[in-house]
Amino acid sequence: MFFIALFGVLIYTYRSLETGLEVMNCILVNKFKKTSNQQAFTLAEVLITLGIIGVVAALTIPALMKSSNDLRSKTTFKNTYNCFLRLL
Repeated sequence: MFFIALFGVLIYTYRSLETGLEVMNCILVNKFKKTSNQQAFTLAEVLITLGIIGVVAALTIPALMKSSNDLRSKTTFKNTYNCFLRLL
């Protein structure tokens, strides 16, 4: 995008304001226009991607839950131990 803006500024310096803006507008319109050879994702590709994300999530979430529970247990133990030390 920076080069497109720079190109528009260069055109503006060498030509009139209207011509520079017209050329820049033409460049931006052509850059974002969908051509006939661009294809969207197929349903199979989307479903495979979602399946892979689901498998990765299924493998990582139990590990994250276990580490969270371990941390909670350690914190509870430390708090209980400190309470007993204060009683003595």
